Amino acid sequence: LEIYMRSYGEASTKATELEDQLNEVVNGIREIIDNIEVHKEKRKENELRYKRYESSCKDWKQKIDKLNDNKDEKMRNTARQENQVATSVEAASKLSERQNNSKWDITELNKKINRTMKRLEEQENETGTREEILAAFSDAKKKFDEQRSHLTVLEDTAKQLRRQLKIRRKLFKRMRDILTERVIDTFGRTLTKRGYLGSMQVDHPEEKISLNVKITTNAKSSGTGSLSGGERSFSTVAFIVSLWEAMDSPFQCLDEFDVFMDMVNRDLCMDTLLKLAMSRTLRQFIFLSPQNMSKLKYKKNIRIHRLQDPTREGNQPAITDSLIRQD
Repeated sequence: LEIYMRSYGEASTKATELEDQLNEVVNGIREIIDNIEVHKEKRKENELRYKRYESSCKDWKQKIDKLNDNKDEKMRNTARQENQVATSVEAASKLSERQNNSKWDITELNKKINRTMKRLEEQENETGTREEILAAFSDAKKKFDEQRSHLTVLEDTAKQLRRQLKIRRKLFKRMRDILTERVIDTFGRTLTKRGYLGSMQVDHPEEKISLNVKITTNAKSSGTGSLSGGERSFSTVAFIVSLWEAMDSPFQCLDEFDVFMDMVNRDLCMDTLLKLAMSRTLRQFIFLSPQNMSKLKYKKNIRIHRLQDPTREGNQPAITDSLIRQD
């Protein structure tokens, strides 16, 4: 069961790493989406500022145009009135001497004009001249266009990332389903070598694996709890071998897997494991067993490390090993 749990933990670790990679991509997308939201807020602020500048510019432009029109109209009225006055003065001078009855003299009129010009200058100092307002409007419009262009790029990037994430999730599920089918198929084929029938249910959302083993055709399906020690050990080895189909580790080890097996189960189990090891020459398999390994059928590329029995009497010497290489 420790071997089962360790192997299951490795498979779960690999699945967790894939899930972490997906989470990193999701977090990256969420960060970009957050940046997009920030830029959207900035864009809204720039749009409001742009609209205020545009509105203010239009108002002042209208005021300036109106003042210019009033100025031109007054200048024309003034010139026309001056001509009329000059004509009237000339005609009146022929009739009688001129009498000064004007309420305003030239000095007072000049003062009034100066006060009006001063108020106009103060107004320009507060809001800026027409050229300054137009320049501010142009600058705000330029910034607004830059922000809108940047936001468009971010939105396109986010769309591409969403598409890539969708593709990755689809590929991940496809790979997970293929590996699951391979594990289930290997588990069933390994059990059939002993004449057992077995099935496996994998619940990915719940992260659970259920094993059902039938010793005979007429027997009811059950978990490994009702099996004998040897049957349970062989079923466990079959499960581990099936998990190795989904794992890409250069080292694969089993420790004391045949302790509770009888000779039939042990020979069949060793035959299965050695066939698997011989078919995968780029990986190293390590099998630890207290049983005798001198009758192995496969001799090529097999090394047996045998430890001497420990001495229990007196001072116990260091355990040394002798290497037996069979080519």
